[in-house]
Amino acid sequence: MPFKIGPLELVIILLIIIAIFGAGKLASLGGSVGKAVKDFRTAVKDPDKEANKQESAAPAVEPPPTKDADSNTPNTPA
Repeated sequence: MPFKIGPLELVIILLIIIAIFGAGKLASLGGSVGKAVKDFRTAVKDPDKEANKQESAAPAVEPPPTKDADSNTPNTPA
């Protein structure tokens, strides 16, 4: 027997969600979901442009030099 959700069930589920989270929280949640969907569609439409934008926004970071356990000078090849 397949499980079907009709309009009445959707209204009941929506009322329960509003009772749990509140109308203000749902508005901000809807805005966040909408922005995420928009960003996803943009990334799927032009993945190369999005990758280049992320690479240019994040500067390259080098790890700090490692130190020996028995001295305070950085490791250098002998």
